Amino acid sequence: MNKSNREDINASLLRGKITENLLSIDDFAKKIHVTNRTVSRWLKEESIPARNISRVCDALNISQSQLLGREIDDDQYLFQTESFFNTSVLAENIKATSLMMELELTYQALDLLLTYGSGKGIYRKGREHDNSKVEYIYHPLCITREAMCMNLCQKSDDMLLATLLLHDLKREYKNRQDNTPDLDDSVFEFLPVESRQALNLLYIDDVAKRADEKKYDEQYYNGILKSRLACLVKGFDWHHNLMTAGNSFSDKNLKRRVVVSQDYIYPLLDEAEKTLEFQRITFLLRLGIMGCVEILKRFLRRQ
Repeated sequence: MNKSNREDINASLLRGKITENLLSIDDFAKKIHVTNRTVSRWLKEESIPARNISRVCDALNISQSQLLGREIDDDQYLFQTESFFNTSVLAENIKATSLMMELELTYQALDLLLTYGSGKGIYRKGREHDNSKVEYIYHPLCITREAMCMNLCQKSDDMLLATLLLHDLKREYKNRQDNTPDLDDSVFEFLPVESRQALNLLYIDDVAKRADEKKYDEQYYNGILKSRLACLVKGFDWHHNLMTAGNSFSDKNLKRRVVVSQDYIYPLLDEAEKTLEFQRITFLLRLGIMGCVEILKRFLRRQ
């Protein structure tokens, strides 16, 4: 549809951006000074009066090319998987579950994550598309929500969930885009010793890693083997990274992910599986990781 003074729009993107900004149709309509019926008509007819385009784009922080569906390069779609769940919604879901199930460690860990990891200029590392910055906390929130959806939301799972939320906060805080001092270890004192030990083993020293990545990987993953909790947390972390790897990394990095999966991640899952209560979750993570690895292998063979 392309009537006079109207432009065709990407209605799916518009609807998604409204939701992503935690707005209802009514809220969005008020924000741009139109009626909710007008917005509903735009979405239904997939077109918009030209005079409203700039106002809509400003309200949702998107480009006119995005709204009009004229950007066909891959950058517009690279991070759809990561924007599918808004970080605020994920945090609220985790908070509600932790309160309902009386998960005190998870609740405190979420508060710590939101205090030191949200809105602090901390973005996910390893990205090649700087214009599509993904806030760091999306990752720990997503893997924690994934764990809860695997029915890991009982009292006995509290320490695991808290460790998932905080598994790389110290590293990401250290790499933030300002001169703030490193995060003090005292903020983690509410956690059990086992959880704090796992966090220490999971910490990645980026300076040492850049100096000799292969040597560092061997030492790092062998260290994680000392804690089955750390092994399981790394399994969740790696599973999510692989699920989004195709949108984020070069072929060289994808090849490295395949090698690391086979050489280091599978042995970590073997170790985690020795703990009875981890066996079901380890099986599911292994299944997902192996599937991703096989897909990456086929993709790389075709390059």
